[in-house]
Amino acid sequence: MLPHLFIFCVFFCSYDAKLSTAASAGDSLLGNALATSGVTTVPRWGYREKADELTPLTWQVQYPVCGTGERQSPIDIESNAVQVDRGLQPIRFTNYQVEPVDAVWQVVNNGQVVQLSSTGFPKTATPGLTDGSFNADYEFLQLHFHWGASDDLGSEHVIDGRHYPIELHIVHQKVRDTNPQDSTGLTVLGVLFEVAPTGSAQAVQNPNFQLLMQAVGAVVDPGPSINMTLRGFSLDDLLPTSLKGSTMYSDAYYRYLGSLTTPPCSETVVWSVLKDHLFITEEQMQTFRRLRKRAGFEGPDNRLSGNFRPVQRLNGRIIRMYDPSGMIMTSNPRPGFNRVFPSWWRLVEYPRNG
Repeated sequence: MLPHLFIFCVFFCSYDAKLSTAASAGDSLLGNALATSGVTTVPRWGYREKADELTPLTWQVQYPVCGTGERQSPIDIESNAVQVDRGLQPIRFTNYQVEPVDAVWQVVNNGQVVQLSSTGFPKTATPGLTDGSFNADYEFLQLHFHWGASDDLGSEHVIDGRHYPIELHIVHQKVRDTNPQDSTGLTVLGVLFEVAPTGSAQAVQNPNFQLLMQAVGAVVDPGPSINMTLRGFSLDDLLPTSLKGSTMYSDAYYRYLGSLTTPPCSETVVWSVLKDHLFITEEQMQTFRRLRKRAGFEGPDNRLSGNFRPVQRLNGRIIRMYDPSGMIMTSNPRPGFNRVFPSWWRLVEYPRNG
């Protein structure tokens, strides 16, 4: 009975966006939910060798699925082994342009990642994804980043052995899903970034992305989530085109079944990793690299950089690819927006079968 209660609490303490713990929802904060919910006392999990921390290689001591699971994330996506699947379809974005009430976002540095979420979206206008293939709708939970101390490491997913300096995860949960064991209960979009060359067009800082950077810079030290007013900022502002209503957009992406990339490593995620990457400026990267793991300590060992899990075995999984070649695409780019975010950034849909 106790193991079932444990699993139940892990899921609902971390993923119900309508509860007061919504700021802790998603794959980056499940471990903290365990440590702070009063369910049990567990060692802190992290990424570096510390006396009081579990590293990725030892997460399985406290979270067995991290070591025994058969569909763990992240992975190295080898393009020569990817199978193009003509059955994959785009998805619809809904309410991505909607701002929370009073434009208030919850921002937290929990000592493991930096995350943004909001409990202030109107009930009838919560941002989400509508998936026609599975007849399921997904609500936005949170977005967070993983990054490195240098430009050659940082992303969790790897493409043909190449690491990128930072990766964005946009996490969504299936609406009305009460089963924490649902293997498609979460859908996460993985977006890889590359540092723009100095003086290039891509190095021009995007004003919409800068609103997000203000939030990141406000949580240098870990602590409780804070409310920040980001007037004018919405999820739509992170995209290169104006996604309105049920208009569908798509471009090349990789699709596979995987897991949370942090404890408890639950295998409940359908991953969509964009084939192409976006650009971030060096100054923006330094904003991330100034964040600390613990308050009151200076030095490189206390930097939050390096918060990425090593790649995991495929264990026979097939990585599928959506190839939009031959499809007619429409877009409505914002003036000047493609200087930083190329016009190909689109979001995707679940496959028809699987």
